[in-house]
Order: sequence, then structure tokens, then C-alpha cells
Amino acid sequence: MKDITFECIDFVGMSKTDIDQAFKRWGDRRAAARDTGRRMLGGHGNGGKFYMRQMFSTSQFITYSGKRLNVFGFNKKKRYGYADGYENKKMSIEDALKFANIPASLVPVAIKNRWRASDVGFTVVIGEVPNKFRISTLAKIYQKLKIHPQSRRLVKHKEIHVLSNSKLPSQKLIPDEIAPRKEFEKLKQIQIPRKIIYEGEEFEFRNNAYPKAYLDLYTSEQPFGRSGEKASLNSIDILGEVGCIGTYRLNELGYLKYSAQAEFVYGECYCPILEDKDDDCIKNDREKLVDVQKTKALRNWIKSKVDELCEKLSDQDKNNRKKADFSKSAQFNEVLNAWKNKFMSKIFAEVFGGPGQGDSIGGFGGGGEASSAGKGGKSKDGKPRSGDEDGGGGAGMNPKKAPRFPRVLLSSYDIDPLSENLNGKVELDPRHHPVHQRPEDTKEGIYWINTSRPLAQRIIEQYHVESTRWREYLLQRYVDIIVKEAIHQKSKKESFLTFEMVDGLMMDVISRIHDAAALDLDSFLFDETFESNIS
Repeated sequence: MKDITFECIDFVGMSKTDIDQAFKRWGDRRAAARDTGRRMLGGHGNGGKFYMRQMFSTSQFITYSGKRLNVFGFNKKKRYGYADGYENKKMSIEDALKFANIPASLVPVAIKNRWRASDVGFTVVIGEVPNKFRISTLAKIYQKLKIHPQSRRLVKHKEIHVLSNSKLPSQKLIPDEIAPRKEFEKLKQIQIPRKIIYEGEEFEFRNNAYPKAYLDLYTSEQPFGRSGEKASLNSIDILGEVGCIGTYRLNELGYLKYSAQAEFVYGECYCPILEDKDDDCIKNDREKLVDVQKTKALRNWIKSKVDELCEKLSDQDKNNRKKADFSKSAQFNEVLNAWKNKFMSKIFAEVFGGPGQGDSIGGFGGGGEASSAGKGGKSKDGKPRSGDEDGGGGAGMNPKKAPRFPRVLLSSYDIDPLSENLNGKVELDPRHHPVHQRPEDTKEGIYWINTSRPLAQRIIEQYHVESTRWREYLLQRYVDIIVKEAIHQKSKKESFLTFEMVDGLMMDVISRIHDAAALDLDSFLFDETFESNIS
């Protein structure tokens, strides 16, 4: 197979002086500005050079400026320098483009017009044989470029084209459109206060030197979820004068009162004062801000504004939801929780050859015994149950007692066991999955049956929550959960899962569930007057 090579072309060149006095300077955050005093997208020390050196077997850039060509890069021994014969070599633009393997048809018309009026230049950065590269489709690579925090604003605002194996025409990268929630299509820009008080200290975010600082929040018609290619969009990008200087997933901002609604929110916070040289809050990697009191104050303020918006989204959900008394349904859910624990203990032991209650890497999910379901997941003292009270799991590489079984709760009824508000219920949107986990639920092994889904609401409306039809709906959601846990457990034991392996596992587990339900849940599923004997 031919070695994989990545190339990135831009139409600005560097001179030998630029290379010697700027690019070759390691650890100098001012290097990219080349002593101009201007803010630059680069300029954080080692980033570009580090990736060229560490992430590829060899790498180089071919750059042209002032009618001279330079080739500079890293060899297999990670030594860097100029290529023999290509240091400040005088050359015509036609020969330079040919040397860099850039067809004239690839140069945009706007660039050709600019070249006629000013200095001609380009740079091609080349990385050969990437390290630890997992084979992927071009479509997936392009999608990652469109959604990565460091590139998505460039994709949105700049002309970026991609091509494979030098085959023309190129394909323009266009960001995916995110349809907004109805009634929340256009939200007012929120100005950041001049000063924010946090934990008794006052921090400045706007002044005469930095008069602009604001937060733009947006909504999505569909939840981003905690996984999938668009999950990273459920974030707040922190912007400076030159682009993204940090990104936070919504759940990384801190405790959100309306975390389920937060899955419909994303935004940008423009705050250039964070780049001030006297109070610099920027890390070299630009993934997160420096974790100091000033940045904590900003994140806390952003979190409060996200919660304000999410409260309005929650109110909209409540107004659109069919009202139902889930107290009887909560008793049914307790029955299924108890049955699920018994089933998983027995069947998972047969399928995976273990005790079915935790293994060397922590066991299945988290959760509680059936007695905690329908009661808000609280213990006798009224405090949220941790799940550790339910029996524990295996130890693992970092010994930590894991909850024995996943816990299943009902949205719009059960109290959120992870909430600071012990009276707070989780209100899910009809667009959340039928079985939903918020980011904070995953490590606790909590699943929510979404009672707001259209099919759930249709059954509630026509058959009511006491009906066998509704009980069957609940059982099917337990099937979803058990199958998901089985696949997760399989993935721990297998380094690579094929479709055939997953398909076989699903069919086996579903068949076992149906057989067990026929024996254990006869009255639950078919007796119209079924009464739970769980106290």
C-alpha cells in the first residue's frame, strides 16, 4: 500500500529570514508575529513544529516568497534543516509551482489577482507516513475538519478546498447547517459585564483597550448527544482576536440545572482580554484556558447564561408535554429494575463467563437496586444514592468499587440523583433518545426512559400508564439498555468488534431476554389488573 501523505497548501510564503528568525525559534509565543506586534493564529511556541516532528515519519514545507524557494523540514532522525540545494534558491513562480506539484488550475482566481498586485508566495506543508494513523474514509476526515474546534471557524469563514490524490476538481468544505429550535431561532447577543465577581474577587473582562466581549448562544433542533460525530459541537468556543483559544463542552462548565436541555445548546464567547500579555490565560495547545480564578469566573458566568436559556427550553418542553401521573408507572419500573438485575446477573455470567456483577475493569455501568427506582434514587437518609451501596463491582487497574447494575429511572417523574436540587426532576425533550444518558450519567450507570418521546406520549394518551401496552413499552426500553450493556461489555473483552460479532451477540441476548420475560413477567405483561408487590 502506498504511504499516506497529508499536504496543506496556503498562498502566503515565507522567506529565509522568516524561517531563521521566526519558524526556527522554539518556545517563543511571539515568533509567528515576526515582531510586527500583531495577533496571529499561531504564535504559541512549539505547536506546528512539534506536530511536524512527532506525528510523521518525515515532514517538510516548501515555501516561496520574493522569487526564492526554500525547503525546510525534519528527517527520519527528527533532525531539522534545509534540503540540500533548496535554501534561498532563486526560481520563477511557474517553476516553483511545478516543483511543489501545485497545478496552475488549483490556484484560485482571487489569489492570481492578488499575486498580480503584490508579492507572489505560497507554502506547502507535507507530512509523510503519519504515526498511529487509523485508516479512515475521506468523508470522515473531512467531517472532522469541519467540526474540530480549531478548524470549524476557518471552515465557516474561509475558502478551504480538499482533494484526494491530486485529483481535480477539489471539494469545498462547507460547515453542516444546524437547524435551530423553533421559537429560539435568533437569540440576542449577551454582553459580558465589565467586571465579574467570583468567590469574593473581582475580575475585569472589558476595558478601554478591550471594549468588546460578548457571548453568542445558539440552539439546535436536535440534541447533540454525548457521542457521535457532532457531539463536540455541544460546546462553547472561547475566542480571542485571532480565533479559538479554548473550547469547553457544556458539561465541562460545571453543574447545570438543566443538563438535558443543554444538549441543544452551543455557542461562542468572544473575550480578547484573556490574551493580554499582562494577564495571559491562554495555554499553548489552545484546548482549554489556563485554570485560574479569572477563567473560572468567566466559565461560571457563561454557565449561568446557559442555564437561563435552558430553563426557557425546559418550559417549552413542559408546555408541549401530555400530563400524566407516573406514580403507578414508577411501581412498574421498580418491578423491571428488580427483574433486570436478576436477569443480568444470570445471563451475563452465561454469555461472558463471569459472575455478571463486575469484572476486572469495573463491572457494568452504575446504578442501584430496584428499591431506589421510582423514589428519586435516594437512600433512607434522603440523600442521593451513589450506587456504591448496591453491591459494588470489580476492582480494576485503579481499584474502585463500581455499582453492580445500571439504574433505570423515568424522566418527568424520578428525582435526579445527581442534582444539587433534591426536588429536581429530569425533563427530557421529545427529540432525546427513547433511552437517554446525559454525559454525567454514564459513569454512574444511570439510564432515563424518556416519557416525552412521541410514541411514549401516544401510548400514554390512548392507553394510559396503567395499561399493558405501556408496560410492554417499558420492557422494550429495558431490552435496549441490556443489549447496550452487553455490547459495551463485549467491547471490553475484544480489541476489535465486527458487524457479525455484534449482530450475533444482539440476537443471542434479545432471545434470552424474551425467553426470560415469558417466564418471569407473564402477569406483568398480560394482566390488566396487575399490582406490584414491591413496597
